Amino acid sequence: MSSVFETTFASLALIDVSLCLSGGATFPALRPADVKLSDGWLVALPHDGKSSERVAWWGTFGGLLLVTLIGLAQEGTPTVASAAADMERARATLASAKANLFPVLDGSAAVTRSATNGDAANRVGAAMLSSGGLDASWEIDLFGKNRQTSDAAGLRVQGRIDDWYDARVSLAAEVADYYVQYRACRQLENAYSVELASPRETIRATEIAAASGLTSSADLALARARAVSSSSTLPAQALRQRPDIGALEREIAASAAEVVAAKADLYPSLSLAGSVAINSSTLTGAALPWSFGPTLTIPLFDGGSRRATVMRAIADHDTAAANYKSGVLSAVAEVQTALLRTDGTRRRIGDAGSAARNYRTYFNSVDKNWRAGGVSLLDREEARRAAPSSEIPLIEIRRDAVRYWIAPYQAPGGGWDAPSSPVPVGRSQIQGNSL
Repeated sequence: MSSVFETTFASLALIDVSLCLSGGATFPALRPADVKLSDGWLVALPHDGKSSERVAWWGTFGGLLLVTLIGLAQEGTPTVASAAADMERARATLASAKANLFPVLDGSAAVTRSATNGDAANRVGAAMLSSGGLDASWEIDLFGKNRQTSDAAGLRVQGRIDDWYDARVSLAAEVADYYVQYRACRQLENAYSVELASPRETIRATEIAAASGLTSSADLALARARAVSSSSTLPAQALRQRPDIGALEREIAASAAEVVAAKADLYPSLSLAGSVAINSSTLTGAALPWSFGPTLTIPLFDGGSRRATVMRAIADHDTAAANYKSGVLSAVAEVQTALLRTDGTRRRIGDAGSAARNYRTYFNSVDKNWRAGGVSLLDREEARRAAPSSEIPLIEIRRDAVRYWIAPYQAPGGGWDAPSSPVPVGRSQIQGNSL
């Protein structure tokens, strides 16, 4: 009885000493380096540095429409969704770090059927053994490791929240930039339409004058050349042929499976265990000793560690979904850009070719007039310079047409076929085959 009392007293004394050490264990705090900043900005901030004025400040560019576009973009953009997933992952890490400050309690129950060896006369029959118990553990935070880890996780949560706000601000600026470019493109389109109307009207007037004999055919060819030089679909299923999109799809499936696995860890687990022992007596003909039975493990309390693992798995799945959406949007943009460039160069080739032909016709007419003494040598040389100069844009457009035609082949993942494309053999497989 006295030995039990002494053991208990020694254990309590050890725990008391550990708690005293953990309470008195302090380490110098690390402080960030001081950064000297100026007292003010060289130019006043557009929104006076006030967050409440930022929405009204965005409205000065495009009114309510731009503010609405920014709000819609922030709701469904993969960048913001990925930042939100990082924030949830940091919160899960914080919950896991806090769980280390608490004890862990698991229950177990087992049923084992076993038999021992012996000769035919003394052989013992199989016996059934049932057992159950509680397994508890608690790591004493002796020097504050778990507490500091929890504090660090909490600070990282605040950092991920700041990253989330930064993603929203960056997205708002990006949307505003695209909106300004769009408005400028519409204005340029109107200006170019007005500018293009003048050469077309010039062609019409020159054709009337040429038909009436008031102007030469050279002037008509020159007007046509100047006017023409001034104006100078893949299915969505094809995106699945891209290897990067396929990899993102599989990452979503893998993260979804990890979420299911993490949730399954919240429930009891059942395992089967068995053993057979062989010794010198069993080799002489005696029965082999064996045991076999199931073991049920029940998680009772872990401070929220398992649920934190589920939260982290869900955050990883959200990140994978955001990356997939971002990859698909980028792939669509690449394909659309490639197709538009290809279609644009196809149209420009026709205009550039027509311009080159008209400039050659213009030079031939001027050359005939020069030979007949109708124009000066300077006019002839000016027309001759215009003819080869018109060939340069045609050559450049043909070059771009070939280059742009490569992009539609690459953008949908051309040349890659998952079922038939050979895959390099892994090093472990090579080593396994050589054994």
